[in-house]
Amino acid sequence: TGSYTDIDTGITFHGYVPQSAYRFGMVLPQEPTTDFIAQLVSPLSDKGGWGGIGFASSMIGTLLLATWPNGTNVITAPLIAKSYAGVVPYTANPITLSPIKRGTYVNSTHITSTFLCGGCINDHSFSPAQSKDSKSGVYLVYAYSQAAVTDPAGIKATLPDHTSQPGGGWGIITMVLSDARSEHYDTYAAQA
Repeated sequence: TGSYTDIDTGITFHGYVPQSAYRFGMVLPQEPTTDFIAQLVSPLSDKGGWGGIGFASSMIGTLLLATWPNGTNVITAPLIAKSYAGVVPYTANPITLSPIKRGTYVNSTHITSTFLCGGCINDHSFSPAQSKDSKSGVYLVYAYSQAAVTDPAGIKATLPDHTSQPGGGWGIITMVLSDARSEHYDTYAAQA
């Protein structure tokens, strides 16, 4: 994990910054309670694709934030996997995803979704105490696919399997969440 500054928004994120085309970043307030800012960047093919992040070492039973294109529009949704066969809309507690428009777009190679994730610190992600711990990391699981999403207009879309499609991938990362805390959080969040 590491830090990067997004050129479109000026936000400095901490997260997963590999050499590949997928990227996830997060910003937490100094005293985290329920919300954070997230950015998902995922590669696309001419057929489409999707990218997501889950808040455990397995995608099953945890909050999954996923993004995909619907034409030139960006769809980002809170989901939960009940099995490896698919995901359903997350309904365990209220979540509000408020886009940061300058950091949310689709181009010919990528989708970028930058948003304020309201209510996303909960029993299916991580606790405020974990976000203050400077010694222990939490597991996150990322996934992406360059196959087209079925019925991409809404949160009931079907995400193609990320393990069997060409141009897909997944992995587990460890992130020390306290590294994502920022004194500039309120200024960044005001962009939403």
